[in-house]
Amino acid sequence: MDWKGRLAMSSALGMLAVNSQACLLLSAFARPQVALLAKSNMVVWEPASQTEHLVLSLALLSKSSDFDIIIPTPTKPSVAVVGQQPFAAMYSVLHPAPDIDTLIRQGLPKLTGNEPAEDVEPKDRYARDLKVQTIQASDVVGLTSWMEKMKYKPSDSAKAWLQRYVDRRWYLTAVHVKSTYDMFKTDGVRFSFKTDMPYCPNYTTNSTWANSVRQELYVVSPTQLKVMVGKNPWKGQPMTYSYLGEHSSSVLAKHLKVADKSIPKNSWLSWAVEVGNNNSASDDLYFVPDKPVKPTTKVGSR
Repeated sequence: MDWKGRLAMSSALGMLAVNSQACLLLSAFARPQVALLAKSNMVVWEPASQTEHLVLSLALLSKSSDFDIIIPTPTKPSVAVVGQQPFAAMYSVLHPAPDIDTLIRQGLPKLTGNEPAEDVEPKDRYARDLKVQTIQASDVVGLTSWMEKMKYKPSDSAKAWLQRYVDRRWYLTAVHVKSTYDMFKTDGVRFSFKTDMPYCPNYTTNSTWANSVRQELYVVSPTQLKVMVGKNPWKGQPMTYSYLGEHSSSVLAKHLKVADKSIPKNSWLSWAVEVGNNNSASDDLYFVPDKPVKPTTKVGSR
């Protein structure tokens, strides 16, 4: 980018708003109005075609009923709203329901008819009507036009966050969120893109996450992968591992709204969770080959 392009980009960055979070949260208000409470991530890696399917769902506390979540990707993604089914399907593979014989041996609970109703989160606590728009970060005209349209205001932390992806000529996808609730979860959004290394957005420039943010990560890959924050190991704790059989691979493809062949058969499936006082992150998550570990559920059973 020449000096004129950089000057125009600096002017455009000066219009960015408010928060810098795991995925940059933008609001038209002058002070932070959106806080990240929890983040669900799923990375499905196809090394043969160097394609990644990334699924994100965020739990948010918001005083703004209208804002955008910005997702950076190294190449232009195809995007689809996929709901919570991909996460539920992989959780069921890792935590299969016990069969009836096991329940009988353990003793079935005695029902009195006065059991409390199951605590189910209301469906309207999800933000489902999500709109997406993708632009290249180095597209000064397009980025400026978009920020002017959304009436975003200056923020130094937002400028620092975005400059990272402008310099790399990455793509930015804005997921527009509308909700009348002050606490809710977004539906899962799937981003499919080409990359030479699996990646998950995580970088933030300052301490703007809520304390004790819970972040869970599902990884599907033909080989086991180690999660890194830049050059350092990610602090997420491994919860359980398994193999993903052909049937479950097909189920996942259906939930992700991709072709069945897009999910590598008999892949490795892992689940890890990070809960801590970290309210910022120095880099995004990247995935490198790891040493094999023994699966904790039966191979080919799901």
